[in-house]
Amino acid sequence: MNFNVGTQFSKEFTFEERNRFEDQLKNYLDDYFANKEYHPQIHKMHISFICVAKEFEPFFQVRPLKI
Repeated sequence: MNFNVGTQFSKEFTFEERNRFEDQLKNYLDDYFANKEYHPQIHKMHISFICVAKEFEPFFQVRPLKI
């Protein structure tokens, strides 16, 4: 299974913190799901994270699951 991790961070996160988060998460997910299959038609999965400060929370609504 192929993973793609997308993120949105607010300005208080540094570029290094963003990259470290994405790299560590992608590596963990790749290792965890390496030999697993859930359905023959599922080949790719995209996961998005929105990490913002509390004052920006009203501007980022929870998005519905897309399949």
